[in-house]
Amino acid sequence: MKLLLTTVILSIALLLSGCSKNNEINKQYSIGIIQYTNTNTKTLFGFKDKLYSLGFIEGENTTYIDYGYAKSFDEIQQKLVKIMTQNPDIIFSSTTPASIAAYKIAKKDNIPVVFAPVNDPVKAGIITNLKAPGEHITGVRLGSSDDKRLEWLTILNKETKRVLVPHNPKDKSANTTIETIKHAATTLGVELILKPIHSKEEFNTLLANLPDDIQAIFLPRDGFIMSRNKDFAKACQEKKIVLSTPRYEHVQDGATTGYGFIGYVVGKQAARIAGAILNGTPPGDIPVETAEDYFFINIEVLNKINLKVGNNILRQAYKE
Repeated sequence: MKLLLTTVILSIALLLSGCSKNNEINKQYSIGIIQYTNTNTKTLFGFKDKLYSLGFIEGENTTYIDYGYAKSFDEIQQKLVKIMTQNPDIIFSSTTPASIAAYKIAKKDNIPVVFAPVNDPVKAGIITNLKAPGEHITGVRLGSSDDKRLEWLTILNKETKRVLVPHNPKDKSANTTIETIKHAATTLGVELILKPIHSKEEFNTLLANLPDDIQAIFLPRDGFIMSRNKDFAKACQEKKIVLSTPRYEHVQDGATTGYGFIGYVVGKQAARIAGAILNGTPPGDIPVETAEDYFFINIEVLNKINLKVGNNILRQAYKE
């Protein structure tokens, strides 16, 4: 009788264990995606690829709610409203403007938000404590390295004295970049030509009338400006001047040089955080991580603009 009772209890335990595992296997996840401009496409690729490796399989147990990238601040809000109607388990946001909007709209329902990347989440007003966010948002920030990027620009081309910095003054991330590089410019003896850009029309006008006395264009961490990287790259190659960018993918697409992050890697970094949240860890308990910085050079472009660079510098550049 005692043996029979033990067998029955063991059978029930195994049955319950099997049900629990089956429930985990059958659990469905929905992830909202909001991006400002098309500049973070590879960040999203990295995010999805890493989540796939963690067991969050699109089309099986995971659905992405993605209405495409927003082309303006107004579109960010419109797309987020649509995402919220689908009751996502979590929202993944790329760029500072998209993350600010996601933070605000998700706060009421306490929906977790993972950002990647955001230039400075504290100055953006979405985080007060990087080590213990405490609310419904966390993610991957960028290191304060734009001053170092400006320094690398002057090392690459010692003739650099005047640098054009196009920027959207409404983007907090762009403003952070400018604050960061002003002191460095003074130290390096570089004059910054700050050019506010508010629209596509203003951008096209600038591109058609680039100053003749500049040696480089320095792209800030600004979604709108960076989304036109290929146009800047073409113009800089024609004028035989340097184009500096904060991300690797832009150097692959024709920018001369850069110092900063690799979007795909940052996306994978954010996915680890998202996976932990989807498995039950509160976002407020997960410290904000910092993306790793790298030095980038496009040798083909160096040749096109006839800029000679020593091997001692080339050896320090990132190689896949």
